[in-house]
Amino acid sequence: MARATAATKDVTTQDLQDQITALKEDIHTLTETLSSKAQDNGQALKQGAQVAFDAAKAKGAEQAEVMQKHAQATYEQVEDKVRDNPSASVGIAAGLGFLAGLVAARR
Repeated sequence: MARATAATKDVTTQDLQDQITALKEDIHTLTETLSSKAQDNGQALKQGAQVAFDAAKAKGAEQAEVMQKHAQATYEQVEDKVRDNPSASVGIAAGLGFLAGLVAARR
């Protein structure tokens, strides 16, 4: 009976060693899979951020162009008003200069 128990222990020990080896391989494979998935997700996030950045950059450039056109149109309107009423324009400019001087003197 002692021989049967020893043989059973040997089989059980070998089975445990095989299972531990298989478990180590499974953990290694799982680690590689998770690492690969994390890299893929990181790459996808990076690409998504780049797309969002490019869209925001294009929108900003578009808004800058709109504001530049608006500023140019306003400048042309002011220029026309000054040419139509030069004396009023000089008076307004003098009044604004006087107010700016008062504000600057208080500080």
